[in-house]
Amino acid sequence: MLEKNKIINLAFLKLGEQNQLYNINITDRMKIADTLFEDIINEIAVDSNFMFNARTIKLNLNLQSKNYRGEYRYNKPTDYLNRIWISDRNARIENEFIYSTQDNVEMCYCFKMP
Repeated sequence: MLEKNKIINLAFLKLGEQNQLYNINITDRMKIADTLFEDIINEIAVDSNFMFNARTIKLNLNLQSKNYRGEYRYNKPTDYLNRIWISDRNARIENEFIYSTQDNVEMCYCFKMP
């Protein structure tokens, strides 16, 4: 598995900077690369074309009873980044919950990787 410093080294190598090794204290450009690293990884992770960080789960019911709209409330996964598909096409995501009229919902989503 590639580590953060190896990924940044490869990026600079692709830019033609062969003599600079990753070290957060060397240059301002490396400091910027280090700062932007997490944002870049998250942008890649929400792109469902890659699918390296996708998982399919059965959602956990948060409330057994329905709300005034006739929907069940499910917990949104804590590592959720982006929805790929959900078994109820009419389901909606609101804050940390997913609402659906179905009592059994599965979802495939991109998750945040460590």
